[in-house]
Amino acid sequence: MNPILVLVVSIAISMLIIPVMWRVAPVVGLIDRPDPRKVHRAPVPRVGGWGIVAGALLPTALLLGFSPLVASFIAGGLVLFAFGVYDDCREAGHYQKFVGQAIAAGLVVYWGGLHVSDLPLLGREVMPDWLGQIFTVVALIGVMNATNHADGLDGLAGGETLLSLVVVGLLLHQAGFDPGVVIASALAGGILGFLRFNSHPAQVFMGDSGSQFLGFTVAVLVVLLTQRVSTAISPAAPLLLIGLPVIDILAVLYLRAASGQSWFRATRNHIHHRLMDLGFVHAEVVIIIYGLQALLVTSGFFLRYESDLLILGLYLAIWVLLFGGLTWAERSGWRAHRQAGESSLEGAVHGLVQHPLTQRLPRWLVSLGVPLFLVLGAGSVSAVPDDFGAVSALLAVLLAAELCFGRQVNTIIVRAGVYGASVFAVYLTEHAPAAWWAEWRWLDNTLFMLLALGIWSAVRYGREARFQTNPTDYLVVLGVVGLALFGRSTLADPLMAMVVVKSIVLLYASELQLARNPPRFNLLSLAAVVALAILGYRGLSDRGGPVIG
Repeated sequence: MNPILVLVVSIAISMLIIPVMWRVAPVVGLIDRPDPRKVHRAPVPRVGGWGIVAGALLPTALLLGFSPLVASFIAGGLVLFAFGVYDDCREAGHYQKFVGQAIAAGLVVYWGGLHVSDLPLLGREVMPDWLGQIFTVVALIGVMNATNHADGLDGLAGGETLLSLVVVGLLLHQAGFDPGVVIASALAGGILGFLRFNSHPAQVFMGDSGSQFLGFTVAVLVVLLTQRVSTAISPAAPLLLIGLPVIDILAVLYLRAASGQSWFRATRNHIHHRLMDLGFVHAEVVIIIYGLQALLVTSGFFLRYESDLLILGLYLAIWVLLFGGLTWAERSGWRAHRQAGESSLEGAVHGLVQHPLTQRLPRWLVSLGVPLFLVLGAGSVSAVPDDFGAVSALLAVLLAAELCFGRQVNTIIVRAGVYGASVFAVYLTEHAPAAWWAEWRWLDNTLFMLLALGIWSAVRYGREARFQTNPTDYLVVLGVVGLALFGRSTLADPLMAMVVVKSIVLLYASELQLARNPPRFNLLSLAAVVALAILGYRGLSDRGGPVIG
């Protein structure tokens, strides 16, 4: 029931199913065709939901069995999936969607026995079961539709949901409720597998079969967290934990009602539409919305035990600032990108970032910093377990053979060797550092901060275009920041937060160097061979040593 294992298995399931369905999509009619309200300009298969749902439900069913709550959740997810697939093929109307959503919500509420018993500002007075059940069905349907309508840009709904799952999953883990952690990890894996094909420009869309399931699962987990697992959490906290999709749909419904339009008529009033109309490009809009969602869910984490009034006040303030700013920008004619002359300050900044030293310094820092850490880190651990030693020795032999006899530079063996050396060195220096390394920990942390700065500078201002970022990379950054902020106090193994953060920094730094097609015998690959050889020798020469972590 290790959540990391669940995550990996779910990613694999999602990434295996989506390419298969991608080829089937034209035959069965699972194609999203362009129209004036949509952003894409070419037909795209709507099969991402197949990978998301399978990636989430298969591990859940195998690991958790079929208690009433789990069985009702799985059954509700399958109902939503069936109705969603029908809608993806036939463009069903809103009323058919509501039928499927009502059935799914009803299964969890009346069969699974999950419902809301108290509301914000009403104290801990327990509502009658019948009223709580009705309210929960309506709330679940509302979140499903909010997430469904948020699915308007590549990576948008999946990324927003993933940010909510990180916080909700951590809170469930902190409370010791393993079934909720499994479900959150499984859905997160399904989303990550899907995002592999959905980063702009998207190869597939998730469709209603995926977006409704996302909203359903997040809503169920939030109700489960606040009403059963950790009842000390404020009943207003779900507004922040679910985040921007609810704010967006409420504003859209208000605008439609104010203009006399039907609530169910599709319009371009969503946040992502309005930001694009202000001149932001696709990636900028997605990153802005990721940032807003991260603000909301992080606030939910830190304020979860605060008063209902404080949480509702913050939620309303964010709502007013967001839509007040959008309205002002639209009415004043403000645009994100204007064609205008360059100011003297802009010219100075441009000259600075294009200076040869500014261009070279980040590359030098990354090129020297990673090899230095690999070699020093491998030689600075107090013990290397047998399994680490055996794998390191094998990778060292394979990497050395590839460098000597291989014909290409950026092969999977080279990457496996470099990535393996990076992760092993980070893990062992965190869990079993030598005494002198532990005393100089500040220098280690400083090196990683400089590496992160060098990566950002090289990607942001470098002239080379081989290493391209996309909004999914910003999700990774947000996840790293989240782990650095509160992972140590939430995870069972506090050191794992730093292992993940530092590993990601090293992997991005390594990828930045490998993307430049370096010579066969370069500093990074040679350092990786040396580091793996040291770890292999240490682990195999001291068999039966202590088990770490």
